[in-house]
Amino acid sequence: MQKPKHYKTFEGKKYDKWNFLAKAALIIHLVCMGFICPDRAEDYGPDLIAYEKVNGVYVDHLYNHEVEVLVGWKEEGPPPGYFKEDRIFARKAKMILELSSNECLTFWQLNRPMTHALTVGHTAFYGKKFKEREVTMEKGRKGMDSFVVWPKGTFRLVKLRKC
Repeated sequence: MQKPKHYKTFEGKKYDKWNFLAKAALIIHLVCMGFICPDRAEDYGPDLIAYEKVNGVYVDHLYNHEVEVLVGWKEEGPPPGYFKEDRIFARKAKMILELSSNECLTFWQLNRPMTHALTVGHTAFYGKKFKEREVTMEKGRKGMDSFVVWPKGTFRLVKLRKC
């Protein structure tokens, strides 16, 4: 069976590399902010979990974090015109919507040098509809994927801490 022209093969080694680097950068940022991030086995849930320290004690309130790298975002600051809107893959949003009402999740999109991130909290996902649109993939190939889309400016730009 012939693959369609827009088919993009999953590249496990590239994914593993960027996934590892993104998690490491976010763990450093969260630890600098006073959180603890226990080791977590890779599964289909959030990438990281963190506990907050209040008055010197780690509290039971769990914070979930989902992280990815926008490898095309090479600048140190905000990605000028990178997207006309803020968006994430619908498959990531569905995972976020499946969390129970007392769970918190923050979604992070890191730039390639791992110095900045666009971030949005789970409450921005409620009531959103998924929009399917054509996107340009690597090397100019085109394909279809589903995204959750917000007006530009919904995400916050954060400079990642390194203590």
